[in-house]
Formats: sequence, C-alpha cells, structure tokens
Amino acid sequence: MKMRSMVRGIPLLLLMLSGLGVFLSCKGPVMPTVYTVTFDAQGGTAVAQAKVEQGKTVQKPNDPAKAPFAFGGWYKEKECKTPWDFATDTVTKDTTLYAQWKITIQFDSGKMTCWKEGGGDITYKYHRVRK
Repeated sequence: MKMRSMVRGIPLLLLMLSGLGVFLSCKGPVMPTVYTVTFDAQGGTAVAQAKVEQGKTVQKPNDPAKAPFAFGGWYKEKECKTPWDFATDTVTKDTTLYAQWKITIQFDSGKMTCWKEGGGDITYKYHRVRK
C-alpha cells in the first residue's frame, strides 16, 4: 500500500518540480535602456535634459535665447560642426548636444542720420551677405 501511494505521488512531484523550473527561469519583462540627453546652451537660456530609450529619437526642445545672437541649431560637438537631425538621429548613449550661436547685426534706420551736401535725394544701397 505504501508503494502504491509513493508511485501515485511521483507524477505530482514531477509536475511540481517542472512548475518550479518554469517559475525560476522566468525573468519578466525586459526594461529598455534609458539614456540622458543634455542640451548645453553654451551661455544661452537653460534647456531641460531629456530621458530617451536606446535607439529612439529625442524630441527637439524649444530654442534657447542669447542676446544679441541668433540660435543656429543643435550640434553633436562643442565646435558645432555636425548638426543633430531630430528626425533621424537616434540616442545610443548618454549624449550632450551643443547650441550654435550666430552673430546678428541689427539695423535701425530710425537711429541713423544721413545727409547730402547741397540737398537732393539720398539713395540707400545695401549689400546682402551670404553665409
């Protein structure tokens, strides 16, 4: 009788062991790697960092400001040689993007006085500077 009870208990024991094996091998959902993107405004107004999953694109932040300069975009290096493309560049590690600043020249004709000796019309000419 004892032998019969033991034989009946073996399948139950095997079932319990296989369930335990499945439970122990289950690792759960894999959490994606998240990186930090830092925006170095290089003297401009502060821009908040962004947390981005590995392989994803980062959302373009609002442009910083720095008087009297014009914002020229975000770049991969401090020297601003390689622009960051927010539509296609993906984050694969902690990254710092650098703001580029362009010199602006402002002209206020209300603060300029011109005259011509002897009277007559004055013709203004300007030269457009290309980048």
